Amino acid sequence: MSTSRRTILAGLASLGATTALPAWAQFDGAIRPQSDPWAQVDPYADARNGFPSAPQGQPFSEASRAASKKPVPTQNTVPEPPSAEEIASQHLSEALTDPEAFEILSARRSLHYSTVIKPDERQGGIVRNSALQQAFRRFCQPFLDVADRGHLPWEVYVTDFPRPNGLAYGGGKITIASGTILYADHPGELAGIVVHEIGHNDHRHISDSKEIEALMTLQRSGGAGASISMTEALQKLDPHFQNVLSNGFSRAHEREADAHVPELFERVGMDTEHYVVMFKKMMSIYGQTWDQKTCLMDTHPAMAERIELLRGLSVGRRPRHEATLSGWAELKRHFPTPSGYRWG
Repeated sequence: MSTSRRTILAGLASLGATTALPAWAQFDGAIRPQSDPWAQVDPYADARNGFPSAPQGQPFSEASRAASKKPVPTQNTVPEPPSAEEIASQHLSEALTDPEAFEILSARRSLHYSTVIKPDERQGGIVRNSALQQAFRRFCQPFLDVADRGHLPWEVYVTDFPRPNGLAYGGGKITIASGTILYADHPGELAGIVVHEIGHNDHRHISDSKEIEALMTLQRSGGAGASISMTEALQKLDPHFQNVLSNGFSRAHEREADAHVPELFERVGMDTEHYVVMFKKMMSIYGQTWDQKTCLMDTHPAMAERIELLRGLSVGRRPRHEATLSGWAELKRHFPTPSGYRWG
């Protein structure tokens, strides 16, 4: 009668003979690489493991894989401005060697001022609902994880405004009007507006502005502004930000932010056509027509031009399976889409 391997191992262990076991018997529980190349299966490529499919059969980037494992960062329900001590501890000259730090500092200040201290009538104040804000952060996180400037301290908030709108503050700060959630009946429609604002941040449209550039030039020249404090510098930038809030970015900036949508949608797994649907809804909501030369603001390209650009950039990028975005159901419980705009 044969004796099983398990019985032999149990008997040897009872004799304290484990150190003498052959290599095949001394398994310590660690999973080691297999020698069979056919057994080296990428778990992200196996649909049975529950990972979303990569767009157009392309493998996820290493950044996307790492991002999928990161916990969703927490943020306050209401944006916090930099303290007077934080501002005083820096000097404008530091912006020459670390302009990104200056951009973040300025964005934090502008975000708090424009959404808490003196909310703009075209954007509204922060919605004071922590559950809603947390759901929105979860919704946005997959796109923030694959953003070009993913290292930024991203903050995303919902503001109280009844129509679709969004605003980028630079430094990874974004607000989206509650009306965007209201009129979106597919997550891709809301995501398109979010990613457009990510595009403004990724391309540094605030920090590369002519006003900030002029301020930096003044500092470098040793002119009258060379000795100004960081507080004074931020105050000088307030009119610039209010101008962006009122008039929007340039048409070139808007086209660049639109072009960012197909790129990030492909990384996450979303069809750009949903963003086109949101454009069409905005045309209806804002009373735009196809033959108008501008869109909402004089600085923006026409809707028809933007739709044509998006569709051209989206050729060959339609995902096999669209990603499931966390937080979407909770957002829609707060803002159910009116029946006339359920186009998804």
